This record gives sequence, C-alpha cells and structure tokens, in this order.
Amino acid sequence: YNDAKQQYMLVADSFMKGANLEDAARAFQKILELDTDNTAMQGKLADLFMKLGRKDDARNIYLTAAQGLYQKGALDAAEEALKKVISLDPKNEEAHLLRGKIASDSGDSAKAVQHLENLPDLETRPDALRALMMAHIQEHRLDEADKIANKLMNQHNGPSGLSSYAEAVLAAGQVEPALKIYDKYYDKLLAGSPTAVIQKLITSMDKLTDNAPALEMLRGIFVKAGEHTRMNEINEA
Repeated sequence: YNDAKQQYMLVADSFMKGANLEDAARAFQKILELDTDNTAMQGKLADLFMKLGRKDDARNIYLTAAQGLYQKGALDAAEEALKKVISLDPKNEEAHLLRGKIASDSGDSAKAVQHLENLPDLETRPDALRALMMAHIQEHRLDEADKIANKLMNQHNGPSGLSSYAEAVLAAGQVEPALKIYDKYYDKLLAGSPTAVIQKLITSMDKLTDNAPALEMLRGIFVKAGEHTRMNEINEA
C-alpha cells in the first residue's frame, strides 16, 4: 500500500514538472483510490482540476475534502474548502448545509441560521433541521427551536432533536415545560438511559416548590424510571 502510494506520488510529481497535468491528475486519482480520506491530496487534485478548467470536478473534490475535514473536526480548513465550492457553485446546497453546521458548531448561531434557513429542501433534511434548531437554541429563541424539535419528532421520527430542546428548556429554568416534554415523550427520551436526565430533574426540584401539577409530573417520571427512592424528596418539596 505505502509503496504503491509512494510510487504514484513520484509519477505525479514527474508529470507536474513536465506540465503534463492530465496525467498528473490521473496519478493523484490513483493515490486517492488507495487513500480515500486523504484531504490534503483531495485539495491538490481539486487545485489541479481548476488549472485544467475542469470546474465541476474541482467543485466535487473540494466538497468531498470539506466533508472529510468536517468529520475530523478541522472546521477552519473545511470552511476554506467550502468557500472554494461556493465560488464555483454559489447555490450548492450541500456546501451551504455544511457551512451552516460549521457555523453552529463554532458558536456563530446567526451565521448558521443564515445558511440553513435558505436551503430550498430544508424540510426534508433532518440533519439541517437539527443544526438549525441548535442555532436557535444558541440564540435563545426557544419558540423557534420548539417548532423544529417537534417537526423532527413528528415528520422524521427523530427524538434527539426533542431531547436537545428539552435540555435547553430545562437549562433556561423553565422546569415545568421541560417536564411536560419528558412526560409526554418518556419512551423516546428517557427509556434507554434515563440516569443523566433524572439527575438534571432532581437538581431542578427546588424550583417546583408549591407547584403541585409539576411535582406530580415529576413523580410520574420517577416512577416510570424506577426511581422510587426519590418519592420522599418530592413529598418534602
């Protein structure tokens, strides 16, 4: 594997020095067949395609490189590759989606919303909807996040969005609304591994003093989770 890769590198360098760019491109492609996740080599091949005037091929390779860099957590490098994609194809949906995810992951929620809301097929993309929901949560726009969380749940059967939204509501101190979500969707949100959520709910009990309906909901959640030892704490709240 390494010997073959090294051999193709020598061949590619030789073709580049001789200005034989088409053959150099083929050598780079052979290297990528051996090392499909080599984002540095993808960038070189895309740059070479640009020199050859093969802009569609360059765009596709830049996008592949950006996706690989994003998966590796190299957000700045991924963003640079995406800028090249968009310079070649300003309406490229995959590029705008990934730029939205990068902006959301980087904490630039306003930029994330800008990229994601304009996707023409947003409603059919659960990954884009989730990224947009997280951006709204970062912006403290919980009403907008609520709409998307329910859309993810009802249209795409995706409980992770609703779970993130419920955690955000709880973190914002809105304990009773969060309890309503956990109570309604218990089987989806807590049945697998309730321990972490239960612990968060326990620490929120002091905000429920004199709120009998909320305490009753909490009691029901604890019973479903098998947390019978917590009943006395609720009775004392």
